[in-house]
Parts: sequence; structure tokens; C-alpha cells
Amino acid sequence: MCGFFGVFNFRNNPIIHEDKILFGLNEIKYRGPDATNTIKGDFFLIGHNRLRILDISRISDQPLYSSCGNYAIIFNGEIYNYKDLSNKYLLHKKLRTNSDTEILLELLIRFKEKILNELIGMFAFVFIDIKNKNILISRDHYGIKPLYYYKDNDENFWVASEPKCLKIIGNARTRNIERYINYSLGVVMDEKVDTFFSKIKQIPPGHFCKYINSKIIFEKYSSRMKSIYDPKISFHDYKTILSKSVKRHLISDVNICLFFSGGIDSSILVPFIKNIIKNPNLITAIWNGNIDSGKNYI
Repeated sequence: MCGFFGVFNFRNNPIIHEDKILFGLNEIKYRGPDATNTIKGDFFLIGHNRLRILDISRISDQPLYSSCGNYAIIFNGEIYNYKDLSNKYLLHKKLRTNSDTEILLELLIRFKEKILNELIGMFAFVFIDIKNKNILISRDHYGIKPLYYYKDNDENFWVASEPKCLKIIGNARTRNIERYINYSLGVVMDEKVDTFFSKIKQIPPGHFCKYINSKIIFEKYSSRMKSIYDPKISFHDYKTILSKSVKRHLISDVNICLFFSGGIDSSILVPFIKNIIKNPNLITAIWNGNIDSGKNYI
């Protein structure tokens, strides 16, 4: 889990002072306690809190520039098939890191939004074309990772991993009373876009966003938001699919932890993980928050 907060302005208005960005990042420091960095350009100022999972070296800290310096990315999440995509499209590209972030950046440079449907993972990112003053913002197929935006009266376009980053910006966090009322009555509004703040919106799951001529343009790239149940697929096939998915989720350069509650989902995951890692001593149950500190956890 990482977090980011930043602002764009394509009208040559003065960019917000860095102190505001750092204040917002501090509000979500828990999302990425390992490193905090900002970058600034003619039309943007953006920062990132990093939780180091893949390639834990400082060279993979974000925001991350391309080797040519014309592009940059801030990224929250993990691309599980990043090695497959690198072997497919970047085989002869000399990479500086071992991170999925750099591979995502290079893929976006080459293919822009056309690569989104090939990504397997959970993600929210902002891709910046510095030379041409363009940005591409996207959220994963299922909306696992949060991604919010807000446009103020000065043509500033803000992006954030959480609404609390925007508390310093005037009336950005004006409450959406209708949303509160409907929520209390059990009425579901358009949760894909609306939030509990009337002026702060979400990028919908499976969409990308471009900010062009002061207009926010959305386009859907994914149709995965549907049930994967298919009566024609056998139990054995589903088992294979789940095993493959679990294996992808175990890619990490740091220790992995599974919070085991005893429910159906975690109870299913434990044997899959033990079978993949093939170390029966590596898993200890975490029950009702009580952790035996003498054990290793997945």
C-alpha cells in the first residue's frame, strides 16, 4: 500500500506551494512510511509515500522518472504480471530497477492506455507526459485501489489516494448531505463516482481519465466487473485458477502476512499458500488479533 497527493494546472497559474503537498502526504503517511518524495514541473507538483514491497532499494522510490526525463509516474498498488509483460514488450530494454513501477512506466510510454487491459493487479496511478503536458490517470479493473480527484476554482486539478489529503483546500471537503442521508437509509447511490464529499469524486473502477483543456474525460477500458462464475468450468479448473492467482499475490521482496480469521476466504487461502511455498512451519493462525510473536507469518 502506498499513497500519493498532487496538483496539476495547465493554465500557467502558479503551482501550489510544496508545503501543502507535504501536509497532505503527512495525513496519509501510514500508507507508505518507508519514503516520501515530491517532484515539480511547469504544470504539476506531486508527491508519494512509499511502502517498499518490490525492489526495496531507494532507486525504486517514487515519483519515478523515465531514463529520458520526459515522463514520470506515481503508482499505488502492484502489477502481478509485470515480469511477463516485461518479457513480452521490454526484452531489449535496459531497466534501472527490479520494480513493477518502472515496467509500468515503460509500458505506458510505449502504449499509453492501450496497455491497461493487459495489466493484472491492483493499481491507481498518474502517468505524466512532461514534454507534451499530458496526464493519464487510471484505476484498476475492480476499484481495489482508491483514487480521488477535485477541481478548484483556480483550474487546479488535484488527485489523491484519500480525501483527507484535501482538507487544507478551502471547501473541498464540503459534506455530501444527500449521500449521508441515502447511506443511513440503506439506499445505494453511484458509489463508483460519488463520495461523502460533494466536490470530491472517484475515478470509477476500470476507467482511465485524461485532463484536457480543463475538461475531465473518462473512458472505460475494462469489462471485468462481472461474476466469473461459469457453470461450464469444473471445480478442478476453478481450483487451478485460484492457485495461480494466490501464487501471483505472493510475489514480494519482504515478508508476507496472511490475517487468518477462520472465515471461509482465509481458510481457503491457507492451504493454497502452504502448498505453493511448501513449508508447513511458515504459517501460523492469527486469531482475533492475537499474534504469537515467536512465529513467522504469511
